[in-house]
Amino acid sequence: MSKRLLNRELLPGNDCFGCGHDNPRGLQIEVTDGEEEGEGLAGRFVPPTHSTGFPGITHGGALFTAMDCLATWVVALQGPQDDRYWLLESSDVSYRKAAPEGEPLRLAGRLAEREFDDGRERLQVHVEIRDEDGDLVSEGKFREVPVTAEKLRLLSGIEEIPDAWRSLFERGGSGGGRDDPGAPG
Repeated sequence: MSKRLLNRELLPGNDCFGCGHDNPRGLQIEVTDGEEEGEGLAGRFVPPTHSTGFPGITHGGALFTAMDCLATWVVALQGPQDDRYWLLESSDVSYRKAAPEGEPLRLAGRLAEREFDDGRERLQVHVEIRDEDGDLVSEGKFREVPVTAEKLRLLSGIEEIPDAWRSLFERGGSGGGRDDPGAPG
């Protein structure tokens, strides 16, 4: 039985470079529930030829993009459901092994920590990429911060948040049964 592709189901018409299946030049990550119940989210992608740096090796920026994208999906689906949008504030990424172009890579992401510092909330997400043999390719900690829809519009310069994105983030605790960060998908 194949897993639900959450990004196709929950964000139709998505042209994100990382997870958008409507972007023919993107990474086209497949986002699914984690392997074990309550484990977080998983992903899979095959680095395209145009994502190389050194000949035949996937560029570290493409790997970072994949991890950043999955981290956002983790907070969107498993973080607090209170009509906020989550943006990357900072990250700490380590690269462990080269990832040859065209070879499948698996991602795993989970909420690692919820922080309150100076009155500001942050969610820390741990994401890793492994090759088909299970060897660690890269891993990172991504710190996400919440913003309101109005703040997102101001920061991004867009006038209107697309409907599909609004419905993904503005669920107010009623969307998808994922109110509890540890709740399974």
